[in-house]
Amino acid sequence: MFDIPESEDIPPLNLHLRMFIVAEDISERVAGVCRFLRDTHSMDINCISVSTFQTKSGERIVSLEKKVGDEDIDEVIIQRQSSSDNKQWTENKPTKEVVWEIVQDLTKEDTKNVFTLKEVRESIIEKYPDFNMNTLRYVMIKDRANDPAPNQNSISNPDGRYWWISKGKYSLFDPDKTQRADSDDPIQD
Repeated sequence: MFDIPESEDIPPLNLHLRMFIVAEDISERVAGVCRFLRDTHSMDINCISVSTFQTKSGERIVSLEKKVGDEDIDEVIIQRQSSSDNKQWTENKPTKEVVWEIVQDLTKEDTKNVFTLKEVRESIIEKYPDFNMNTLRYVMIKDRANDPAPNQNSISNPDGRYWWISKGKYSLFDPDKTQRADSDDPIQD
């Protein structure tokens, strides 16, 4: 099914993409190829096994188990990017707090100010050059108050710090107001 080439004739791979293989059963052969791509080419590829169960009351439960992806690809990428000087993220500050600090600086703590992931990334690189950028998008998604679909104006995480406006655009979350993706005008809930 998959042949792993022994030569170095593999074309450059786009490392900004994330790939998920989701199935009831992940064969060891597919998992092996995915591990090879993660370890050798630093691709962000994950294999997730899905099982569904139904309770006596009729509720459906979905169980997800990562078969490939628990390996720390971020560490591999950092090592490759900084192999010349062996720098790694050594700050004691959690990545979530680094992002929060940068966002507060960018917005001047004003919920009306819009910021982009690009601005956050550039500010982090300037202040924390060894920061693991692979965690930025995860932190932003985990700490947003609303989901981008189907109804972005509904609050799904009342403890969230950020409000998703549109692709790559956010503001600080104000629990008393929400924003539409096509407008910068706040609306009342």
